[in-house]
Amino acid sequence: MRNKQLLMALVVVLVLPALSGAATLDQLTATADCNAWSSEATIVFRPGATMVLLVFGMQLADSSGVELERYEFEEWLTIPATETAVYPFGAAWAAPLQSSAVMTVNAEVYDARGDSFGLTGDQLFVPLTCVATGTGSGDETPADVCRHASRWWRRHASEWPVASLTLGGVTYDAGQIERMLRSSHCGLVGKRLAHQLAVAKLNLANGVTNDIAAEVAAADAWLAAHPLDIRGRRHEPRREARREALDLIKALCRWNHGGCPESSDLTDKSGLAIDFDATGMEFTGDLADYDSTEKAAEETTSLGSLKAMFR
Repeated sequence: MRNKQLLMALVVVLVLPALSGAATLDQLTATADCNAWSSEATIVFRPGATMVLLVFGMQLADSSGVELERYEFEEWLTIPATETAVYPFGAAWAAPLQSSAVMTVNAEVYDARGDSFGLTGDQLFVPLTCVATGTGSGDETPADVCRHASRWWRRHASEWPVASLTLGGVTYDAGQIERMLRSSHCGLVGKRLAHQLAVAKLNLANGVTNDIAAEVAAADAWLAAHPLDIRGRRHEPRREARREALDLIKALCRWNHGGCPESSDLTDKSGLAIDFDATGMEFTGDLADYDSTEKAAEETTSLGSLKAMFR
């Protein structure tokens, strides 16, 4: 009996250091709507973790189980300096969903230690119910749906096709989105990008042709890497990150303004044409975003905004 107790004590001494060096999946979250999906895997890194493999997968299947889309990710992770790290995933669907479907996401974390490894994982199911464009009155077709600019959506809040939007992995309700569209950007590229991405997702949810999936996915990834809840210019992205955001703002703004009659006239409040290809000046996406009666429109001519444009 005494030998058994000594053996158990030895096992505890040998096993605890191994467990203390483990990296484990702490949380897996997933959301989706009829236009896009997003997911986050949160991993806890304990002291001593050296080789950690993350395997992530997403499958979208229709109500009969037929696979519609698939996404796979597998990578040995760089051990972060922080104890916890979040790994975001997500993209727009290849085409807006028009029927019931189920999204399945799964994540596995392998913590290699010599010839052995530890494994933690999780799996989530997200059911989706989407209505085909053109159903209802019988006289509406996809061709009848066009893209609206920001100010149209603000004036027609009662006609929004969704009650919430997910931007960069964060879900905002309709009231938060409306405040985002009406608020001054204060020269911050993250706010400008979120503004244009929200408008694009409203258009997509309304049933327009999804020919901007790559830009939407890139904008979601950028916002996930640069969260909006980090305030102030001290945290404002610089160099490549800023240029990437400005390119996405330009692409989304051009797309949002290029569909409906009231937004095809690309002019600003003073009647000047919007030049998407102007050189020597950063495109910020402010032009034609605000009505002349809205206070936020004054932000485009503020000293802070001008400084931000020429950084």
